[in-house]
Parts: sequence; C-alpha cells; structure tokens
Amino acid sequence: MAGIGFELRKILKEDSLISIFKVYGYSAVLSAGSWIISILSIIVIGIVNIKLTNNYKTIIQFQVVITYLVAFSLIYSGFFQLSFTRYISDKLFEKDYYRILPNYLGVLSITIVLGLIFTVTLSVYLFPEVSNLFRVTFVSSFIVLSCIWISNSLLLGLKEYKKITFYFFLGYLIILILSIFTREIGLEGYIASFFIGNSFIFFAMFSLILKNYKSNRFLEFDFITNKKHIFYWSIAFSGLFYNLAIWADKFVFWFNKETSNNVIGLLRASVLYDLPIFLAYLSIIPGTAIFFYRLEADFAEKYDILFDAIRTDGTYEQIIKYKDEINEVIKMAIKETIIVQGIFNILLYIFSDKIFGFLNLPITYTPLFFIDLVAVQLQLCLMVVLSILYYMNRRKESLWVTIIFLLTNIILSQLSIKMGFMYYGYGFGLSSLISFTFSLILLKRSIDELEYETYCLIN
Repeated sequence: MAGIGFELRKILKEDSLISIFKVYGYSAVLSAGSWIISILSIIVIGIVNIKLTNNYKTIIQFQVVITYLVAFSLIYSGFFQLSFTRYISDKLFEKDYYRILPNYLGVLSITIVLGLIFTVTLSVYLFPEVSNLFRVTFVSSFIVLSCIWISNSLLLGLKEYKKITFYFFLGYLIILILSIFTREIGLEGYIASFFIGNSFIFFAMFSLILKNYKSNRFLEFDFITNKKHIFYWSIAFSGLFYNLAIWADKFVFWFNKETSNNVIGLLRASVLYDLPIFLAYLSIIPGTAIFFYRLEADFAEKYDILFDAIRTDGTYEQIIKYKDEINEVIKMAIKETIIVQGIFNILLYIFSDKIFGFLNLPITYTPLFFIDLVAVQLQLCLMVVLSILYYMNRRKESLWVTIIFLLTNIILSQLSIKMGFMYYGYGFGLSSLISFTFSLILLKRSIDELEYETYCLIN
C-alpha cells in the first residue's frame, strides 16, 4: 500500500485547508469512483432514454436486469476474488512474478467456463419467453462482469486506482452513447450496449495486467493445485458470504410478493425498498474516503513497521510499542468514519425534503431512507473492520463475521416484512449493527493476542 499512502501523505504535508480537501477528495475518487460512475451512469442512461423514447417500461426492465446481473456476478465471482488476491500477494512477497499472469488466466478460464454453465441454465429458467438475442446478451454481460470483478480485485491489490476509475468512466460513457443509437432495438439493444461498454473495461484491465506481468507460461492453476500453496478456503467462502449478505435483504424483498412486482421473466423489483437503499449507498462516499485514507496512509505504514520488526528480530518492547500505535490508528479510523459519515447523514436528514423534491421523488420514501442511511453507515463500519481483519490475516474471524452478517440479514429482513411497512429497513440495519459489534469484539481480541501469537509462531 506504500505507493498510494505515500502520495496521500505528500499532499497532506502542504499543510493547508485545500490540501485536506484534496486528500479526501482524492481518496473518495480512488475508493468509490468506479461504483459511483456505474450507479450514476445507469440512472443517467435511464433519464436520457426515457426523454428520447418515452418508453418507461423498457428502461425499468433494463435497470432491473442490470441490477440482477451485478448482484449475480458479484456473488458468483466473490468466491475467487479475495482468495486469488491473497495468492497474488503471496507471490509478490516471494518475488515469484512469473506465476501471476498464468494463474490470472487460470482463474479467468474457470470463471468463464463455470459461468457459462451457470448463466445459460439460469437464463432459460428466469426468462422462458424472451428472445435468443436477449439470452445471449444476458449471458455475455454476466461473464464479462465476473471477469471485471476478478481483474478489479487484482488491480486493486496492485493499487491501480486511477486507471480503474478512468476505465469505468470511459466504459460507461460508451454505454450511454451506444444506448442512444440502439434504443430502437429495445431491451436487447440496451443490454448489448451494456455488454460492449463493460467489455471495453475488461479488455482495458486485461491489457494493463498483461503489460505489468510477463511470463513464459500461458495457463496455470497453481493457486488451487500447488501443494506448497494453501488455497485459503476460509477467505474464499468469506468473500462469497459477504457478497451474498450485501444482497440478502434485497433478495428477500424482491422475492416476496407482498413487497415486489414482476418486471421481466421471473425477475422482480421492490419499488418501496429499492430506491431508498440505493440512494443511501451513494451517501457513504465521505465515510469511504476517510476509511480509505486511514487504511492506505496510516494503517498500512504502521503495520509494515510492526512486521519489519518481527522479521528482523525486533525486541518485545518495540513490538508492543508498534502494536499500540496500530491500535490507535484503528480506533482513529473507526471513530472518524463514524463521525464524518454521521455528520453527513444529519445534513441529509435536515435537507431531505429539498433533495427529494429536487429529484422529484415521493416524500413517502423519506422514513425508509433515514433508516437506510444508518444501516448503510453501519455496513461501512463493518467493512472497515473486515478490511483490517483481512489485512491481519484473521481468516476464521472474517469468515464468522460474514456468516453472521448473511444469516442475520436474511432472518431479520424477513421478520421486518412480517412486522409491516414501518419496520422495512430495520432488518438490514439491525443485521449490520450485530455484525459490526461482533467484528469489533473479534478485532479487539486479535489485537490483544497479536504479540503472543507472533512469538508462539516464531518459536
């Protein structure tokens, strides 16, 4: 993490109010730029094409299909995202660079082959009465999205934030332009535009990876089959369960007939639940920027110092000192994330009527929006702790946190539906609170036992 962290600290040394805004603005773009671009672009595509065609039904179908594609592809690729990134970090540490490219191609080949089997079957089941062109674009979009998430996790591990954000910007600009020209084709044209734009993003990422890593091997599955390298099943399932947990409450509301409507095929959407929750996700940009800065500029530096001391036979007193510094950085990261995001949420609460009026949204959405603001803030805090647990190699702890998050989100979201409209969103919020609290307990225990486990491993 040294490259980005060094750059952020360098800006902050300018010691001015402008430098502070620059650091956190830069952190916001680098940490959240790609998904902000994605969400806003899909909204803009809908607005532009509704004005051009006045075909509201087709645009809604397009946005719902894209939402499901993103959800399915994130969940499907989640199994390999973290585990493969861990394998890459091990190879980088060992300076075994020639293994990276062939194994990247290996994980892509598995993703594509299994993805084809999965989505062809899924498309036949979900869309019994659509055209073959629709099925082809649906399957193709799923495959390319899954490949993007795998490539994205590798490039994030290499700290290629600027280029990732730029690729997403160009890709979704392509989608917007193509959607205007393909609007006469209908739904298939919109999804084909989505596929082409995301194909650009993937091949741009792919070319960047090819440029950075050379190898005399074409294809390897060393990240799974090599006996010297442990495939981290706990990390793999942690990635899968976390992505499932993020979408669990949405699926509960989508597939309950009392809270959703059929849109296309067997796909359903919840008008009451979807818009407030996705608006709430856009609100966490300030908190994400704080978390990103603290993780990249502070935590990474302190953690490297600690383990340099461990690897170079540092004294017990030094390790205790560095551990205490890490503890303070973690407290600061969580505290600042809560405070900054909390202040921003209060501002959104105060100006909610004006915001909803400007967006021409029904004021009846605001109570659920307020609940979702708190719930999403709690999920952001959970993400902060999970990131630190992953960085500290606390695999079992991370797995248990994601399992708790998944199970509580499913159970409590179903319970909130049974309790009535006034309780919508509370299930997700309470699930995030329980999971965040549980993760804090595990993180505290991990930090308290850090020097004990370190010396046990050394001895």
